[in-house]
Amino acid sequence: MRPDDDSSPSDVRALLIDDDEAWTETVTGILKKADGEMGITAVHDERAARAELNKGSFDCVICDYGLPGASGLELLKRFRSDRPGLAYVLITSKGSEQIASEAIATGVDDYVRKQEVVEHPEVLINRVQNAVANKLTQQRLKWRNERYEMLAESVAEGVCYYRDGGIVDANEQFCDLLGCDRSRLGSMDVSTFVHEADGDTFRRATEEMPATKEEIRVVDSLDNVRYCLLTTRNVAATDAPSICVLQDITAQRQREQALRQQLDTRGAIWSVLAHETTKSELANRFCDRLARTVDDCELALVVTPGEGTTRDTARPEAAVSAAAGDAQQYRSELQDADPALRSADPAVRALDAASPVIVRSGELAADEWQPLAEEHGFSAGVAVPIAHDDIRYGAVGIYSGSRRPDIPGSEVVEGLGRTLAYAFSAVEMRNSLMNDSARYARLRVPDDRCALAALADRAPFEESPGEIATFLDGAEANQLYGRTEAAPAPVEDALGACSRVAEHETEVAPDGATRFRFQPSGRHTGEVLLDNRAAPESAVLTDGAAVVTARLTDGVGTNDLVDALEAEFDGVELLATGALDRAERSATRSELLDPLTDRQLESIRAAYRRGYFEQPKGASAEDIAEDLDITRTTFTQHLRTAQRKLLGTLFDGSEPVDP
Repeated sequence: MRPDDDSSPSDVRALLIDDDEAWTETVTGILKKADGEMGITAVHDERAARAELNKGSFDCVICDYGLPGASGLELLKRFRSDRPGLAYVLITSKGSEQIASEAIATGVDDYVRKQEVVEHPEVLINRVQNAVANKLTQQRLKWRNERYEMLAESVAEGVCYYRDGGIVDANEQFCDLLGCDRSRLGSMDVSTFVHEADGDTFRRATEEMPATKEEIRVVDSLDNVRYCLLTTRNVAATDAPSICVLQDITAQRQREQALRQQLDTRGAIWSVLAHETTKSELANRFCDRLARTVDDCELALVVTPGEGTTRDTARPEAAVSAAAGDAQQYRSELQDADPALRSADPAVRALDAASPVIVRSGELAADEWQPLAEEHGFSAGVAVPIAHDDIRYGAVGIYSGSRRPDIPGSEVVEGLGRTLAYAFSAVEMRNSLMNDSARYARLRVPDDRCALAALADRAPFEESPGEIATFLDGAEANQLYGRTEAAPAPVEDALGACSRVAEHETEVAPDGATRFRFQPSGRHTGEVLLDNRAAPESAVLTDGAAVVTARLTDGVGTNDLVDALEAEFDGVELLATGALDRAERSATRSELLDPLTDRQLESIRAAYRRGYFEQPKGASAEDIAEDLDITRTTFTQHLRTAQRKLLGTLFDGSEPVDP
């Protein structure tokens, strides 16, 4: 019988070997008469026995102990070498303790005295069937375990076999996951790799029957924490080893954690932007939030280029600009340390190299940061640059003192670094817009692939230039508002006929001018400027081109803007640069914003920046009200009043009265 055969042990085929031909013939007849289902083939020597074994499939050999030339036990050794699944029953004329002991040591499955076979043939039949059944069970268990082992080596999950807590074996994936040597697993307990906080969960999972699935954390040989789905189950028989399967879900959990932390941190940053005006204030609030929300974070710090360096410097000197957590002394000592020691800090190295730096607890001893880290009780750290649009603002670091730190990976911190960099950029943009004076650039774009230039080349704007006074981006992406002295009908015709214009509308202003709104189809100058951290102030459509005035933020050069526009459009020309006083800014912008109170302006600005007008909403009224530290009712009242004033000024030319 094969291990995967479902035949009953009673359907066995036995080979009877005895040199006494008369006895063999008599016993064969008795056995067939007693059990008609058992197949019996009789032979009288080793040569004939081997010939029969080679010809047919037998389940059991019944062999006389006292054969001439070779004993029955010697034949067993020879037959078993290439037929390990064959059951073997020994028959002997005289039983003795010595023969029984020798038979057991040789691996005989059972033995019977010849006299019992003649008098009670059912004794031999039962012992043959039992021997075959036991051998078949062993073979099936071995076959099944081999299949499990083959399956274990072919799957992506880590598979471990254990008995009484001790590891019996494991596949390569299990060893790779935990960074352990497969040859040394036999001396380890399976719970060795389980995070101390998940010990009870693991014990419960391994004790429960049937199979169970739990999420646990494991710790590899370098003390890195990994998240896994644990499945445990028993295999085949009660004395077989249990199976532990680990599916690594660390990347999934890190993405989820990154999303949660980025959403939380982004919300906090926008809250800060509603109240704070400097990058230093923003960095301190950012570090404070990291120290309070990131597991095992002993210190969060931000380093920035020190005095005498610029963001374009290849290797900027670092200065600690913000820090939060329980290890504040590290900040002052790092700032005062000699350059060689300070340069070993992960955040300083991330700023210098413009790439992430990770120091795991198992790697600290060999890292240049080790003296400074151990002095302050740190065992691991991760740091990434703070960069936006190829501008390095600094680097952010998160340091842990836990023996088995669960700090986020570089992907998570990189996301936070990008968020902070974007916030720094937004602060620069906002402060630039609020300055009484700022740098500006005036550029001419004649390429009709730009919607503004395409309109400028049409009839009404050739005689009466169009002035684009308001650029909106984000919540109402690419909505442009303008006016012209031309009559409404030709303006409507020009907008409708222009392939670069999507939605549009026109109306007559109280002073008789034509006001118009349209959504460009494709890229236009204002969009390119906004993408490159320049604020478009106004545009004039005249002489077949768009002449755009843009306010520049810190770190943005006029050559950068020209290059960005030339990448999109042909014929770009820089007409002028200089300082732009608030008094010289667009009158239309002042007309729109001056009627708003500080609270109304703050409310509509926060709503716009938090994505309140987007679909789906980036933030709810409750979220923004909480950021502004006002009630939801107060926020919505300020917002509606601000919207009514803006639209009234834009479309009616009058300022609504506050309710």
